[in-house]
Amino acid sequence: MVINAVGFAWSALLLLFIRDEERPRPSSERQNLLVEIREGIVFVAGQPLLRVLVVSTALSNLGSTIIFTLLTLVVLRDVGLAPELLGFMFSAGAVGGIAGALFASRIAERLGEGPTLRASTLLGAAGIAVFAVATFLPVSAVLPALLVAECTTSLAVVVFNMVQVTARQRLCPAPLLGRMNASIRFVVWGIMPVASLTAGWLGAVIGARPTLVVGALIQVLSAVPFLVSRYGSQRELPRHPEEGPAR
Repeated sequence: MVINAVGFAWSALLLLFIRDEERPRPSSERQNLLVEIREGIVFVAGQPLLRVLVVSTALSNLGSTIIFTLLTLVVLRDVGLAPELLGFMFSAGAVGGIAGALFASRIAERLGEGPTLRASTLLGAAGIAVFAVATFLPVSAVLPALLVAECTTSLAVVVFNMVQVTARQRLCPAPLLGRMNASIRFVVWGIMPVASLTAGWLGAVIGARPTLVVGALIQVLSAVPFLVSRYGSQRELPRHPEEGPAR
């Protein structure tokens, strides 16, 4: 807890050194709140790249939230792994996220932005699938499998988010940035409580372990938008608002 608090304090200190010339819009230029909300939604819905990102991210959050809602219960109650080993897995797995943060820009430069998003969604789907598979393994193999799953998933999530959030911000006109992000997050984060409730319901109906398999299958679907869209093969994603459907 202390280390976490120090981390937030250090972050706040660093933010003080960021200089920006952004000025709030004069109140005379602002519109009715509902009109401004609608503008953000219309912008997101009208941009093919943003639609692909929303569908992929929403499916990813749906599948992964189903997994993580029940994973601790299954691993501790059904598999019998010691609680301290599960805690070690989650802590050690964060190394994947650190690696993703350090190398995301290099990966995107080497592969291209679109291929990086495609690869990270596939890698994330593979990592989430290992979580589900691990619960069916012998106890001695569970911890190594979970470590691989956590490292892989953390790496994929960080790389995906660094590339896709950058692409979103670059694509969107500055006055719409807040509303664009709010519109997207309403969907991709709003689906998470629905996923948790679904996980609980499915766990009661078909069992916890089969529900993990369902979550993994949904996670696989999150890679489909970048497999079938032209954006998955573009080295450089659009930098200006587009018109027309994505192919």
